[in-house]
Amino acid sequence: MELMNDRHEAVEEAENYHRNRSYLNWKNHNGFSHEDITSTAAGPAFEGGNIVCGTGSIPGAICAVELKEGRTMVQTIGGKDARGICGTGVIDTVYELKKAEIIDETGRMEEPWFAAGFLLSEENGGIRFYQKDVREIQLAKSAVRAGLETLISKYGISYDEIEHIYIAGGFGHQMDVRKAADIGLLPDECLEKISAEGNTCLKGMEKALADRTAGERMRYLAETAEEVQLSNDKQFQEFYMEYMYFKTE
Repeated sequence: MELMNDRHEAVEEAENYHRNRSYLNWKNHNGFSHEDITSTAAGPAFEGGNIVCGTGSIPGAICAVELKEGRTMVQTIGGKDARGICGTGVIDTVYELKKAEIIDETGRMEEPWFAAGFLLSEENGGIRFYQKDVREIQLAKSAVRAGLETLISKYGISYDEIEHIYIAGGFGHQMDVRKAADIGLLPDECLEKISAEGNTCLKGMEKALADRTAGERMRYLAETAEEVQLSNDKQFQEFYMEYMYFKTE
């Protein structure tokens, strides 16, 4: 609802970063004309779940990582001692390890990190990023990207025709979209068209309470939106395997 308000672009896409990544496509020619919705079960990796040292966005969560001149520099929420890695820190870590060629295009970590993990912080007994964590991110990011690519393909559009991509959710609000694109989560071709919208669910509820016409728009969307099922979609499976890998320079 928040993203639908006052948007008049030819083609829009919204992504909501929770455990199920949802997408919404629509054309707008003097009013809504078509909506496609799909969801991919990407799991909790982008929320720190299934990550060995993962955590939610709490004080002390590593939220930004940079490798520079052999040094590992991390930033934590609230500047507290490191307690784990949250979603944005996970994306940063994968990006930096890929850039440093510590992980290759298949996602395999080089030795000695393959067995021992990569040390991000010595605080609280050591916060490390492991081979298992890389695999979790590969599964999650390929599911998200495959869902996006499948929807674009079925909708019959190109990247050039997409005028904007809105990233919803608290995780999306803090995401470095450039790094997310580099690891294959988002399309490079749309980098300049991506914006983080924050908690659109809450904003939409506020609009629904304050705007008398909001209910009508919500009912319209519920009645006209078409769900794209991905579970048995051959094209989705092909995209899923393709985007499991990391890009090479």
